Amino acid sequence: MSHMRRWGAVWILAALFLGSWLGQFFNQLDEVTQEAKTHGEQFLWADFWPQFLSATFENWQSEFLQLAFQAVLVASFYQRHLFRADFSADKDDVDKILVAIGELRRSRQ
Repeated sequence: MSHMRRWGAVWILAALFLGSWLGQFFNQLDEVTQEAKTHGEQFLWADFWPQFLSATFENWQSEFLQLAFQAVLVASFYQRHLFRADFSADKDDVDKILVAIGELRRSRQ
């Protein structure tokens, strides 16, 4: 159960990714097959794979660029607003905090 708690979101995202990629595969397969029939030609896998891979990489490229842009924005926001706090603790305060943490750990054991 701990494996699913830790990695459950990854498995769900992987399933959604594979499901959407398979959906793209079958939709594009149908489109290329119908286009070949419309032109009176035969469906060829050699014609399908370049189109499928091109559409896949175009989609991934745009998604990657969006994700990278969002990551930069979020990182700059957090750096600007969260990590700019001024801590004015001197050495004695830090030592007191460390001693208190050590005592707390000993009391829990």
